[in-house]
Amino acid sequence: MTRSRPGADLTCQNLIAPSRFRAPSSLAVAAVILVSYLGGCRSTNEAASEKPAPAPSQQQASEIRQQLMAEDPNALVGEVVDVLPESQMAAVGDVDVNRFKVHDTLVFIDAAKQPQSTGEVLRIVNGQLHVRYEPLHKGKRAPRNGDLAVRAQ
Repeated sequence: MTRSRPGADLTCQNLIAPSRFRAPSSLAVAAVILVSYLGGCRSTNEAASEKPAPAPSQQQASEIRQQLMAEDPNALVGEVVDVLPESQMAAVGDVDVNRFKVHDTLVFIDAAKQPQSTGEVLRIVNGQLHVRYEPLHKGKRAPRNGDLAVRAQ
């Protein structure tokens, strides 16, 4: 009979569960991915169910413009005056177009000051910016007449 010293069985090998009781690592990874995916789907569906706010009224637009200018005096804020959805183009006016250049990026916001889409200035013509807006994400919408277009500097 061999005597073992106290604590001899406390090696790393003996502390780890035998392989028949361990879950394969690929199963554990798959479980983590599944839980993450299901959690992500839930939040995406909740966000998609919220409807974006409408374009601001003239009074709301004026108030939002003042708020944005107070937060960032260098912000440039224009108003969407026309939209051509078939070509994803928007015309932005009521802004100093001399402070813009082709390829500037704008963010279109709604009455709740929530971003709805982004766009790139393609042309500056007759006191207006001609902007091609980006394809929309779920739960967002195309720019509408009266939306504000913002460029922070």
